[in-house]
Amino acid sequence: MSAKGQKFILNQRWFEHLAPRELHAHFPHFDHLFRVFLGRHKEFGLKLDMHGIAGVPLKVKVGDPEPTIHFVAIKNSEKWTRFYIPPGPISAVPDDARVSTMGQSVDIAEHGYVFLHPILRFEVVTDPYMARQALSMENIQAALTDQAAPPYEIGAIQTPSQIFSTKLEYLVTTKRVHGNNSQLPRYVLYEHMFGNEHEYPFNGLFYVGITRRSWRKRWAEHKAAIARGSRLKFHQAFRERRNGGRLTHVHHHVLAVLDDLDTLYQAERAIVAGHWHDTRLLNMIPGGHDGLRYLRRRKIVSEESALSPEERERTLENWMQNRPIAKALNERWLDPDWAAAVVCAPANRFSIEDVCTIRELSATGLPLSEIASRIGCDNLTRVRKVIAGQSYQRVKLR
Repeated sequence: MSAKGQKFILNQRWFEHLAPRELHAHFPHFDHLFRVFLGRHKEFGLKLDMHGIAGVPLKVKVGDPEPTIHFVAIKNSEKWTRFYIPPGPISAVPDDARVSTMGQSVDIAEHGYVFLHPILRFEVVTDPYMARQALSMENIQAALTDQAAPPYEIGAIQTPSQIFSTKLEYLVTTKRVHGNNSQLPRYVLYEHMFGNEHEYPFNGLFYVGITRRSWRKRWAEHKAAIARGSRLKFHQAFRERRNGGRLTHVHHHVLAVLDDLDTLYQAERAIVAGHWHDTRLLNMIPGGHDGLRYLRRRKIVSEESALSPEERERTLENWMQNRPIAKALNERWLDPDWAAAVVCAPANRFSIEDVCTIRELSATGLPLSEIASRIGCDNLTRVRKVIAGQSYQRVKLR
């Protein structure tokens, strides 16, 4: 209940299950701001009716308001300032930006329209430097005149802002989604995005995953892996950005919540496949059931293994950490009598699986550094020679 005895519009239980802990204390304030916005939404040209709340995507075109409501809490000199940012018009999508729908990048300028679910976005800023910049008259004037804000000083931000986004239907209490005594969702499909100010909020590096735990527990596991030196691409990239002073925001995007894991696996597979050639993607293996098949083919797990989403990632991390040489030789790829015994046997050589993977990824057009990262190799020259056919010539694809 709110201070005036009114029920919250937003579902506090789901909000705290899905959102980062840093946002929880602001829930009553965000709920109040959402109530204020609903009383004025027509002023901004956003047709936010029961269709949006019921989960029906809205058809929008260039020039229409983007159906995203952004709530912000900024801490400056121990005082909190909270406000909402009205939806801005959708503009032509630049080549390096992405609007994800059904796992694919859609160029709005080309199609003329796109179907988007109404989104609620919440942001908390606690870094003193960022807070001063955000609330400065220069920055406010830039926002009012639709001009670019002054850039941040490199390395000045010590604590990146925390952003959480999800579909409006997951947070506005409805009987269809939440019911009278509904349980919290069993599985969550999420996307972690992070980057510098010019990549804010959707154009930074990103990782897509599934969890059956509460979101904050899953994020805590990721942070622990980052701290212990995990060599997974996601964790390495996060450390590099943070240590290099190029991390101004961390954006947690809950894409879907379901009780059916197979359906969520299909969604994860579609999203990862749709962005497989995007150099910002930090996933090292395909999504969904394809990811488990990938691990089995490379003998990282046995054929009988049935891994949970979290176990799948930890297994890959352990394999990357230890860099084992695959013991099983795949007869489909090569002549085992010669190549396995002579070319790939020494421990300091690429395995047959590595050679085949390098060639497969090279054929897709991935950059050299991306290919080397995916097989866990620090020596780009070795990988380049395989691609150029200067080494491992006797390892043949059938």
